[in-house]
Amino acid sequence: QHGSPFTLSFFEADLRGFYLPSHLFWLSTPGDAAFVASYGGGPAEYLAYLGIPLLVAALVTGLARITDRNARLLLGGFLGFALFSLGGTLLVNGKQTGVHLPWGAVEGWPVFGSALPDRFALVTGLAAAGLLAMAADWLLTSGWGIGVIAALAVTAACVVPLIPRPYATTAAPSVPPFFTDSRRW
Repeated sequence: QHGSPFTLSFFEADLRGFYLPSHLFWLSTPGDAAFVASYGGGPAEYLAYLGIPLLVAALVTGLARITDRNARLLLGGFLGFALFSLGGTLLVNGKQTGVHLPWGAVEGWPVFGSALPDRFALVTGLAAAGLLAMAADWLLTSGWGIGVIAALAVTAACVVPLIPRPYATTAAPSVPPFFTDSRRW
């Protein structure tokens, strides 16, 4: 076997994947679940979801605090890794648009060719979390009387869409009565 059985564009994040949750999150709808089920990499590779509140909070914080070196680094990481997670060509709503992206220039190189671009979305989530922490810190230290309430509201709005559903419980394997009967011990 030479090469990968998958095309180079198989493991690319869909642009809608950043704001449409899979069925594993509480705030998903049947339409969202159907979109995720049609994702080429399957549910296990659907990694880009951050939710609209976190996307907005990260972008607004990064742009509002652009003079802060840490905010610039986090915003650059957020945007850069989000762009890399989209792969070599832009995938929107499950369809290739033909728009070439920066990852396409290196995806054929050794080592880069075996990377899965959608996994860069994991780093995007870390950068977004850092920007959210900066937003909460800025609100808490702003001196406003409602700074604490605002920080809690923004944080809750960003975190609630990320609350996962519990995994489906399965029936416990049957245990022979010998092990469950306390009289035998």
